[in-house]
Amino acid sequence: MHFISLNYLFLVLALFAVYYLPILRRLQVYILIIGSLVFYGSGQIHLLPLLIFTAFSAGVFAWLLKTDHYGKGLLTVCVILYLGVLAFFKYKFLPFFNIETHAANFSSPVEFLFLLPLPIGISFYTFQAISLSVDSYKDEYKTVFKQEKYRFNFIKNCFFYIIFFPQLVAGPIVKAHEFLPQIKPKYLRDVNFDSAIKTMICGLFFKSVIADNLNVYTQYMNQMVTNNEGVASDALILLTAYSGQIYADFFGYSLLAIGCAALFGYKLPDNFNIPYISQSIAEFWRRWHISLSSFLREYLYLPLGGNRKGRARTYVNLIIVMGLGGLWHGAALSFLFWGLFHGFALAIERPLLKTRIYTSQNIVFMYARIFIIFSFVSFAWIFFKFPNYADVQSYLGAFTAGSDVKSVLNNADILAIGLLCSPVLLQHIFSKAGWAINRYFEAAVYGVMLFFFFVQRGETDAFIYFQF
Repeated sequence: MHFISLNYLFLVLALFAVYYLPILRRLQVYILIIGSLVFYGSGQIHLLPLLIFTAFSAGVFAWLLKTDHYGKGLLTVCVILYLGVLAFFKYKFLPFFNIETHAANFSSPVEFLFLLPLPIGISFYTFQAISLSVDSYKDEYKTVFKQEKYRFNFIKNCFFYIIFFPQLVAGPIVKAHEFLPQIKPKYLRDVNFDSAIKTMICGLFFKSVIADNLNVYTQYMNQMVTNNEGVASDALILLTAYSGQIYADFFGYSLLAIGCAALFGYKLPDNFNIPYISQSIAEFWRRWHISLSSFLREYLYLPLGGNRKGRARTYVNLIIVMGLGGLWHGAALSFLFWGLFHGFALAIERPLLKTRIYTSQNIVFMYARIFIIFSFVSFAWIFFKFPNYADVQSYLGAFTAGSDVKSVLNNADILAIGLLCSPVLLQHIFSKAGWAINRYFEAAVYGVMLFFFFVQRGETDAFIYFQF
């Protein structure tokens, strides 16, 4: 079920219609559980049992880990189990499994598992299951649940935390100790409809108007690889367009998830903070996919020792975390290279962060840093766009293409790409300037975004992060 579809709209409206009825207040969590199962099952009903198993087992493990009878042993089992399931579905598609060749010979249930597609959102709900296990072991909820009447519903609440539908398939990743305390009776009077609706309008605009229209042009990147077409200027312009597309696509999804969750009384963490104005790679990762960056820092970087064990160990930890972060996105060398690319950049720039190159407030230095970081990040997106490393090499070859290779873009295409990317740039400028916006002007802006959604949205394509 696509976020931008009538089916999704009908689901949200149906749930909302009964959710705040006083007579059903005690059943609010169950209403959202049913809605979440319908949402996920509408897309991959054959993989719904995997989601149910993950959510229920996470609740049981969390309950056991809250007691004094289980220690690191059970926590280790939990983490290995969830990472094992994730690794199986992520990496069973690697060439050495040779699935297509042996598909006809699969007869047992175990062998049949190799024919199952990658479950939508498995990376996200697996990380949340791990967060629940770790937080339970650390007893993050002790002071909360001692004060709450619903503590006997702990397993039910944990199940709900894992499968809550707005953030189920592509985040934001919500830490257990941030979400579970929110599970309590909700009242219609507490909903900030103004904020929720504006958030969703902005999400619709970024996804449907910017990202989906840019997708029409970034498809040329595949054409350049397969047909050996496109000159260096094409490669550069389309790579910039892809930077805008992937940001608008994921930012739009995150806004839709945050706004939808707010309608039901739940606050999801912000996932983006204008990342393309970053002046360092470290700042970029404080602004891009914030929930993933925060998760990796809390549950991987700090347990590895963070920056507490010397300079050399800090650099190694940064590279390991980013390399694993790359592999989390998919089973391909390109994703690993993308993660390591960022990891080495973080390690290289770390000792330079206090030098004048990074600290100078001279406007020339500031905009130079923004340009360099944006260029670096955009170049790294090549590895993201093409999971097949051979395609990466082929695309890079376009930068040195000979004069006999024809361009795939014309002036109209370049103008359209510029216009589509301009809302992203305007967002940066308005935020950077910190201008106060008149409420009538703000209403007009949201009206224009809604107008463009209805008259100029692109062909709705799957969200890029659904594949992870």
